[in-house]
Amino acid sequence: MGQFEDVEEKTQVVQYGSAAILDLPVIESHPLPSVTWQTEDAPVPYDRKYVVTLKNQLVILAAEESDEKAYRLVLII
Repeated sequence: MGQFEDVEEKTQVVQYGSAAILDLPVIESHPLPSVTWQTEDAPVPYDRKYVVTLKNQLVILAAEESDEKAYRLVLII
């Protein structure tokens, strides 16, 4: 598996109540790794508010002030 070329932190601004969609860099790997998202504190609790798309994007369905934090992904090969 190669290295990510784009490892720079990004900031995304959305209005409260709107959806936030967090993308990840392209992963060139065969087979594709399993991807999970987490914050500094813990894994993201996938439920009605947080979902992951087939493209491994993290979607926060209705952003709130409590969602203002750093998110990162973990690859499981």
